Amino acid sequence: MTILLPFLVFAVCTAVLVKSADYFIGAIERIGLSLGLPEFFTGVLFVALGTSLPELTTGLASVWQGEADMLTGNVLGSNVANVLLGLGLVVFLSGKRIHYQKNVFSGHIPILLIATALATFAMLDGQIVRPEGCLLLGVLGSYLWFLHSETPAIKMVDGKREFDWKDFAVAGGALLGILVSSHFLITSVITLAEMLNLAKTALAATLVALGTSLPEMVVVYAALKNGNPDIAIGNVLGSNIFNIVLILGLGAVVAPLPVSELNLTVLLPFMVATTVLYWGVSQTREVTRQEGFSLTMFYVLFLAALYKLF
Repeated sequence: MTILLPFLVFAVCTAVLVKSADYFIGAIERIGLSLGLPEFFTGVLFVALGTSLPELTTGLASVWQGEADMLTGNVLGSNVANVLLGLGLVVFLSGKRIHYQKNVFSGHIPILLIATALATFAMLDGQIVRPEGCLLLGVLGSYLWFLHSETPAIKMVDGKREFDWKDFAVAGGALLGILVSSHFLITSVITLAEMLNLAKTALAATLVALGTSLPEMVVVYAALKNGNPDIAIGNVLGSNIFNIVLILGLGAVVAPLPVSELNLTVLLPFMVATTVLYWGVSQTREVTRQEGFSLTMFYVLFLAALYKLF
């Protein structure tokens, strides 16, 4: 088998996965609006789910295929990529210093730090077990409540959107696309790892993580281009929180997640270091081009350590 085939399958499946996730979230949101659900559910919750849906489905697909360690690698790699590339590289390439108004220290950053600390302690014994997964899901519930309390008032949507059965068809078709593309995406990564004699976890932390993090990078770029830096910062922050508490939490509930030596010695330390860097950058409420370059170079160092280039 030529190596180009699994690369092609990976690229196609990534594109189908990301697009299917967009269609699915859009259809579910329209269904929610037509049913007159509160704005919280049709807004914050669906947006939050949308940012982590590709990582969630590929992670669960890896668990069902007996490669649970790839889920952990994908989450850790995605969180590193979101900050170092989704924020750092995009800011550096845009050539603009961004300044944001929202005080992320009011709750978002502490929750990210708490989630990171819990995940770190859960992984130290080499496995994330179901009670620890439930604890992470409990943090998810607390974070959703925090988002809920940040909204001045939860009111019903003014005027129900006309109900359309086509939305159910779109949601069903998109869900099928998500499930099928996730399965074959993970299969292609396993094949590539075997052909290239590379660790599956390493590819999950780079190829899969980059593929599933593309929506966040696009959102950050669009937000900066349109002069909405708060959206850029909030998107990265919210995505990293959901990756830990939702994906690791739900994955561990489905099946205990083994944590390989590569995850413990490379991915976890870099994820913690990246979170600390993100905390440091957030203190000044701005990200300069120089800081963007430094974050990007840190990702290069991450790749070198992951693939043992030094």
